[in-house]
Amino acid sequence: MKCLHLGVVDRAGMIFYRRGVKEVNKKTGSEVMYDYESKINGAVFPGLQGGPHENQIAAIAVALKQVCSKLIKMVCELELSN
Repeated sequence: MKCLHLGVVDRAGMIFYRRGVKEVNKKTGSEVMYDYESKINGAVFPGLQGGPHENQIAAIAVALKQVCSKLIKMVCELELSN
C-alpha cells in the first residue's frame, strides 16, 4: 500500500496569512493591524466563495481530516522505511 495521494485537493488550495496586531504605532499608541485578508480575498477569490465551489472546500476538509489520522502516519512511515 502506497502513501495516499490526496488527489481531491489538486484543484483547490489553502492560503495562510497573518491576522491580528502587526505593531503599535509609537506616536499614537494605537494598534496597527495586518490587512492581508481583504487583499488576498479580492485578488484570489473574486466571486469564488460559496456556490459551486463548496465541493472544493469539502474536499480540503476531508483531506485534512485524513492527514490527521494515525493510519496515514503509519502508512507514510512504512513507505519511507521501504
